[in-house]
This record gives sequence, structure tokens and C-alpha cells, in this order.
Amino acid sequence: MKIGIGPYYLRRYGNDAGASLMAEHGYEYIDFDLTDTDSEYYTAKEEFFFTTVNKIRRTLSENGIKINQIHGPWRYPPNDATEDDRAALFGKMAKAVAIAKHLGAKYMAVHPLMPYGVNKPDNPDEVYEINKRYYKALADVSGKLGVTVCLENMPHPNFPLASTESILKLIEDIGSPHLKLCFDTGHANVTGESIGNSVRAAGKNLKIVHVHDNMGDKDSHLPPYEGTVDFGEFVEALYDIGFDGVMNLETSPQKLPGFDNMTPEQITEKELELAKFAKLLAAD
Repeated sequence: MKIGIGPYYLRRYGNDAGASLMAEHGYEYIDFDLTDTDSEYYTAKEEFFFTTVNKIRRTLSENGIKINQIHGPWRYPPNDATEDDRAALFGKMAKAVAIAKHLGAKYMAVHPLMPYGVNKPDNPDEVYEINKRYYKALADVSGKLGVTVCLENMPHPNFPLASTESILKLIEDIGSPHLKLCFDTGHANVTGESIGNSVRAAGKNLKIVHVHDNMGDKDSHLPPYEGTVDFGEFVEALYDIGFDGVMNLETSPQKLPGFDNMTPEQITEKELELAKFAKLLAAD
């Protein structure tokens, strides 16, 4: 497997220096972040939008960084309560798919809609049906552009579409070849799942991963081995299902306690240590 990471380097060092440092540290892929629905990728006029997308694509390419996946729009607290809310988000989802296509990304990670928030709703069947209609329509759009939408398990134990099992049921119920699973290790740890069982149950429906750690109490996005996720079980299960995608980290040294007081040399040390962990997890 190859290794990838989210937007840490670009955000901390800027696009040019960040892409260069990513490559220097051994990353070959990026999980490109399009979560912010107020970012210029969604708000810019068409001529500026294409300039922006082309520039970042060129910068990453010049440094040998490929874009395997993007993270689609996400609003927290959720704002999915009405048809108008969902329609507005759908427009941005469709734009994110177009950006993914333009960047060369095969996959887009998305979260399930939460029309009544993250807690247990009075009408879980309605939540399911809203998501079923919505993601069937989005998969129809994404499929025409060659992008696969990947629904992600969530860290909210009371939400009816949080577990990997519930997400897989929805994927199989919709039955689109353009709708698959993004498995998140930290989210599964918060909801108390057996990571190995979840990965094996997903099988070929698992296309991308978000790798990070926590203590099982909250979604803290710690680097691997800083919490209680069983990464040995995770890697063994990936091997069992023949997963050959990107070992993508959804964490960074910034998530470590005391990061703000670290010297530049200490930060570099932690960056290299994290890349080493990624390589170990990805090793055959």
C-alpha cells in the first residue's frame, strides 16, 4: 500500500512548501480537504475557481503527490433539517465531485446526513430514507464523472447511521457501483466496534480509509499508537480482504498534547515519526 495524509502540510506550510515537505517525508498521496462549504472552492466565480483548482493540482503534481481521494463538504453542527438545506448541500456535493474529477481523484468521502442532529432521533426510519434518496441521487451524479462516493462511519454512538454495519446496509440497499465505504478507525473505536470484524464485513465495499487514534471516549484524531485502536487487527483485516488502496492518515502532529510548545526541530521529529508509522502500517 501507498501512504497519504490529509491537509496538515498544506495548511501549516502553504501549498508550495507543504507539498514539497510531504514528498520529502515520503507521502505519495493526499486526502484533499473540501469540507469547508464557505471556502473559495465553493464560493469563487467560475474563472477564479478553475485557476485555483489548476494551480493546486499543478503544485501537487510537480512534487509527485497524487490525489486519491477528497473529503466532501461537511457542516457541523449538521444543517440538514429541511429539503432546502439538503438541496443547498447537494449543490456543493455535486461541485465537490466535479473538483474531484478535475483533480484526478477516484473517491470522495462524505458523512451521512443528520437531519435531527447526532443523537438518537425519534424517527430513525425517516433518517434512513432521507439518506437513501440523497445518496442514491449523488451516486448517480458522481458515477457520470467517474468518481465513487464513499460513506463514512461516524463517532456518534446514538446516531442510527454511525456504525459500519448500518452504513454497509445503506450502501447495499442503494446498490450503486458508485457508492462505497470510507472506513474510519477512530470513529469505529468511539462506537466500540471490532475493527477487524468491521473491515472484514466491508470486504470489497471498502475503498478508502481514514486512519487515526483515540482513547475510545471522543474523536480526538490522535496519531496511531497514541490511543487504544488495535492497529495490528486493522492491518491484518485489510490484508484479509485484499485492500490495496492508500493508507491515509487523518491526523497530524498538531493533535499531540503540547504541540504548541514544541520547537521547530521537535515538530519535524514528530512529522517524521508519523510518516514512519504510516509506512509501517502500509507495509505488506
